[in-house]
Amino acid sequence: MQTSIVSGKPGVSPLFCYCSAGFEKLPFDVIFGEPVKVEVIESALGGSNRCRFAITIPKQFRRSP
Repeated sequence: MQTSIVSGKPGVSPLFCYCSAGFEKLPFDVIFGEPVKVEVIESALGGSNRCRFAITIPKQFRRSP
């Protein structure tokens, strides 16, 4: 993966960060006792300097504003 980022040449798909999204998702699935939605916001393999994820908390666990 590092070679793909440094060289700028394809080698590892930008979708690879979805694997990391699954890793980040697991603790939230366990905490809430149900699957949460995770979205890849930024990907190092997609040209960003980092990988960022948005995790959607289930409605029944959110506070009302």
